[in-house]
Amino acid sequence: MFQETLGIRIRRKREEIGLSQEELGRKLGKVTHASISNWESNKTVPASKNLTELAKIFNCSIEWLLSGKSHVDFQDISKIPILDNLDITNGLNISSENKKYIISDRTDISDNAFGYVVQNNAMFPVFLLGDVVIIDPERQPKTECFVLAKVSDSILIRRFIVDEVIDGKEQFSLVPLNTDYSTLFTADKKIGILGTVVEHRSNRER
Repeated sequence: MFQETLGIRIRRKREEIGLSQEELGRKLGKVTHASISNWESNKTVPASKNLTELAKIFNCSIEWLLSGKSHVDFQDISKIPILDNLDITNGLNISSENKKYIISDRTDISDNAFGYVVQNNAMFPVFLLGDVVIIDPERQPKTECFVLAKVSDSILIRRFIVDEVIDGKEQFSLVPLNTDYSTLFTADKKIGILGTVVEHRSNRER
């Protein structure tokens, strides 16, 4: 069965009111047509402030943009906290107060998912400083995926590579995309996988 997405709804409403991607971008305030194209193709998701402005321009509710429903129980919308290094070090303190949140209509992530702001350029050019990733601690990583890991006192985003399996236990490495940073191996370091990256929201496209 065909399922309409947030991106499809944005494109449909834009076309209904006769705006090009460039024109919609100007109404939103210097949002590029490339960003809107990425929203409409479901490559990225608008930030909360852009969702609010889109709802005003389209004369619809944010709830409809997110879910396609005119009236929606907010339990159908995920409110995902953005955690910092201290929260994570203290044991993924998702219930802590005074946090920033991002919203999502995804149904394939756990209730324990959280957001994390990229802190450095180790994963350049894919993940840039200030980008937000959504981490699902209940999603088991597979080789070649991206993960959030704790190594000593550092929190890292890296590519997860399974090197070998010994007695049923995976030996893996964490590989940066930026060659200025070193690859880490379970043979050399105690590495804790905090979760799998399930979504990337680029700061360039918000």
